[in-house]
Amino acid sequence: MSNTRLQELDLAKGLAILLVVWGHVVAGAHPRGDQWYLWSQQAVYLFHMPFFMFLSGTVAGYGYRPVAGLAPWLAFVRGKMARLMPAYLLIGVLIVAGKLLASRVVYVDNIPSSLWGGIGDVLWQPDRSSSKSLWFIYVLFLFYVALHPLLALLGQRAAALIALGLLLHWVPGPEWLMLNRFCQFFVFFALGFGAGRHYEAVMARIDRHGRLALLLFGAALSAVMVWQPDEGKLIVGMFSIPALMYLVRNCRPGRWTAPLLTAGRYSFVIYLLNTICIGVAKAIGFKIGSWDGAHFLLFAPALFLAGVLGPIWIKRHLLRRVPPLDRMTR
Repeated sequence: MSNTRLQELDLAKGLAILLVVWGHVVAGAHPRGDQWYLWSQQAVYLFHMPFFMFLSGTVAGYGYRPVAGLAPWLAFVRGKMARLMPAYLLIGVLIVAGKLLASRVVYVDNIPSSLWGGIGDVLWQPDRSSSKSLWFIYVLFLFYVALHPLLALLGQRAAALIALGLLLHWVPGPEWLMLNRFCQFFVFFALGFGAGRHYEAVMARIDRHGRLALLLFGAALSAVMVWQPDEGKLIVGMFSIPALMYLVRNCRPGRWTAPLLTAGRYSFVIYLLNTICIGVAKAIGFKIGSWDGAHFLLFAPALFLAGVLGPIWIKRHLLRRVPPLDRMTR
């Protein structure tokens, strides 16, 4: 992948991960008198993960090479498992154990019922676990497991994969093994896969129609926030992709692009650790005072910065000193 494309995707990942962290600032009980944050969180949750899934699919599509036979597919799956799952399991178990211990002395959201019960949920029902914020990694691994077999069945056609994803969106998958999220989000991964296979052509269309895409995204987001249809995430997610990619592709190098690039390059470790860092900052803040009302105007940016800068600091100054942990979170 060329340096220009890598930078575009890093900028896009940076934007996506900042949206994720903003959505994680409050998990559980909301501060009183701060409806503005609830509205912003609801808006972000309509499109931030569809956009993240699209970007993941784009990377998968750009580097895609069909595999022939069971052995190459198993090797591919093992590679993705080694890349994604050790960090997911380690951080998931740490969150479960940490919440059980911390809940004895400070306020903690979403406390597991027990250590082994919490670990079981991390493995089999991540949506019910104390580390449910990590579900994206689990589902992304499942996408990679399914990608080659599905494309083999569909004649290696990206359009057919997108059509299948659209059909799956309406399948009520079970929570077990995150199959509900698999069905809900596969269409966005498939769209990204198609974009990755035809990157230049897709981006050229986005450049030509980007301003219209921004208007449609704003209109769709506003309409869904008002009327709240059942398929709001599908609608807004679809419109968000060309709009956000247009914004990213038209970012002029400067003071705003540097933070986005940094966030994009550290997006994996930010995703893994942002809720832990936010939780620690929140516990400290609650020892100082309430976050209700006007106080949340201080809490919100402090928690957001903790969720972004904390993981970057941990990666640079702690994890890089331990090669296995450094590789796991790269």
